[in-house]
Parts: sequence; C-alpha cells; structure tokens
Amino acid sequence: MEIHHFEYGWITPTLSYALSVLGSLLGLTCAVRVREATTQAQRAWWLMLAAWAIGGTAIWSMHFMAMLGFSVVGSRSGTTWR
Repeated sequence: MEIHHFEYGWITPTLSYALSVLGSLLGLTCAVRVREATTQAQRAWWLMLAAWAIGGTAIWSMHFMAMLGFSVVGSRSGTTWR
C-alpha cells in the first residue's frame, strides 16, 4: 500500500497549523486569567478551560485536520477504490 500525505494539497496542513496556533493562543489567554482570578473556584475554572483549549482545541483538532489529508492507496476509503 502507498500513503499519500497531501491528498488535498496544502490546505489540510495549513488549516491544521492554524488550528493549533489558535487553540494555543486560546489556552494561553485562559491561563493568564488564572492569575487574575480572585477565588479558588475561578482559578479552577480558568485552569480547566486552559487545559481543554490546549488539549482539545489545539492538539486534537490539529491532528484530526491533518489526518483528513491522508490517503492510503489500495484500501477502502469510503466508496472509492484506487
């Protein structure tokens, strides 16, 4: 089997990179709010949001978008055979 890393061209790696940068900025923004929080509940909330933004938005969505650009020739992918 042969793997094509850029099945849709440069759009998937570019979008993947943009999602990782935006998710990281969102996580860092939430982490800054942890220092400004006045109560323990607010600190926990902002820290949880920061972790979710970096782990869920930045890392997971970046990998998901990047994997959409992969194609394996000779395997079943949806309804097409190559």
